[in-house]
Amino acid sequence: MFNEKYNEYLKLFEDYLQKEIEKINCEKVLKESIIYSLTTGGKRIRPVLMIAVNDVLGGNEKDVLPFALALEMIHTYSLIHDDLPAMDNDDFRRGKPSNHKKFGEGVAILAGDSLLNIACEIAIKESFKGINQLKASEFLFYSSGIKGMINGQAIDITYQNDTLDEKTLLKVIENKTARLIIAPVVIASLLNGSKHYEELYDFSKSLGFIFQFTDDLLDDKEENINSLKVYSKEELLKIIEEYKNNCLQSLTEIENNKFLIELTNYICKRKV
Repeated sequence: MFNEKYNEYLKLFEDYLQKEIEKINCEKVLKESIIYSLTTGGKRIRPVLMIAVNDVLGGNEKDVLPFALALEMIHTYSLIHDDLPAMDNDDFRRGKPSNHKKFGEGVAILAGDSLLNIACEIAIKESFKGINQLKASEFLFYSSGIKGMINGQAIDITYQNDTLDEKTLLKVIENKTARLIIAPVVIASLLNGSKHYEELYDFSKSLGFIFQFTDDLLDDKEENINSLKVYSKEELLKIIEEYKNNCLQSLTEIENNKFLIELTNYICKRKV
């Protein structure tokens, strides 16, 4: 049942994405670069999460889909730029050549810039519809900007100490990863008049930490900042369980929360 519902939300997003891709009008190589990274697959956790929370709150899918796309574009641009030699220097993304390996560094940078710009256009257009959309737009760029994702990335690439401390680790995770897990959940709440805002914020923050902790357990790369440099595997598994309990506790007052509970369990046990 969970897989069927997940795939239903996923199809809803993918159909919308394909429709919007057709509207992209720019130089051929730039468009190819943009579409290449937007369509390389992945679980689409963030748009699925936004659509699911909107559904739980009884919202209209037409209101949430533009924001789901804008968020996925921001996430995609961050991955393109992350892979560049000046940052993480990764040659592959999801088993395929990184954008800069396929199209060159210059085009990859412009593709990332374009995705962020399109996301801005989408959010601005939606903001004209009302205060809920305006609040959602503000939160989207707050989460992905210098008070969120970009700040986390800055700490990540400039951290030089040999011994990683817990405070720095948690600060990076909260900004670089958790902010883009909090964003889809809170945006769905804001689009529905801030319904269950506090509970959903707490839920998504814990979920964001779980997402990064499980990533670190599954990823064998020697990253500069990695949870396994602070915790043992056994400690990390216990911490994940604690955050999972926080997620489930935050959902107790929300009706129709079954999918969100199952999604939490899925992320805790996911394989990538």
